Amino acid sequence: MTMTETPVLNRKWLSTLSKTSDDHQDESSLVIPSYDPSQLSAGILHVGVGNFHPSHLAAYMNDLFQDPTLREQNQHWGICGAGLLSFDADKRQLLESQDWLQTLVERDGTSSKATILASMVDFLPVGGTHQALQDKLSHDTGIKIVSLTVTEGGYFLDNGAFQVQHPQIQHDIAHPDQPAQTIFGMLVKALRYRRDHDLPAFTVLSCDNIPHNGHVAKSVVMGVARAQADSESLVEWIEGHVS
Repeated sequence: MTMTETPVLNRKWLSTLSKTSDDHQDESSLVIPSYDPSQLSAGILHVGVGNFHPSHLAAYMNDLFQDPTLREQNQHWGICGAGLLSFDADKRQLLESQDWLQTLVERDGTSSKATILASMVDFLPVGGTHQALQDKLSHDTGIKIVSLTVTEGGYFLDNGAFQVQHPQIQHDIAHPDQPAQTIFGMLVKALRYRRDHDLPAFTVLSCDNIPHNGHVAKSVVMGVARAQADSESLVEWIEGHVS
């Protein structure tokens, strides 16, 4: 590579860098993965892969895989990205060109550090009826956690209360057999499928910076489930199986 060439962030470049790097990295150096991302499988499905995600969940999982004493027994906790909006499709296209690698830059008053994160292993196609996402939620029992960064607006709140009358929510309540229009309609549909087919439930994990985010996520999931026809047994199952 000449001095004028800009390296392209992808796994091929990362493997080249791994071979040429040494063990004398300091706090201002580029930190690269010490693990092989091809050995990971997805156990977390993350909806809403924005700029907040790599600085938190993706970084936490990268730290886990970096630890040689914990890596082997946790390789099933890779991240699969997903999204519902047009900018999620743009994000997917960008990350696909990088083999799902991301860079986290940390700075303080005296130092800076860039870390290449390889904890993401896939990103589902975005668009249409989002069938790939619905299928992943419903059928893939390897997915143990569905994490969310969908912003406050993605929870359909009005002064902190769930807007059950929102048109998209009403669609998902009235038409559970049709493609869902919201991520919460998709979650309830997937949980119903898992219950009906005796499949294990997943954990719903809100990563959004809103007060009591876990309670908010639960209130929306349960609000959609309770409003659907023949909901009593599903609500009971969700309360007993979903954390």
